[in-house]
Amino acid sequence: MSPDIFVACGVRKDKPRDLWKMCEEGKAPDFILEVTSKSTRD
Repeated sequence: MSPDIFVACGVRKDKPRDLWKMCEEGKAPDFILEVTSKSTRD
C-alpha cells in the first residue's frame, strides 16, 4: 500500500526516489495523507 501524499522534512532533496523506504531513509514521513471513498476504502 502506498499513500496518496506524504511529506518528509529534513531529508536530501537531490536523491531521486520511486518509493520511500524507512530502513534507507532512517525516518518515517512527517505527514501522510490517504484519500478514500466508500467504494475504495475496503
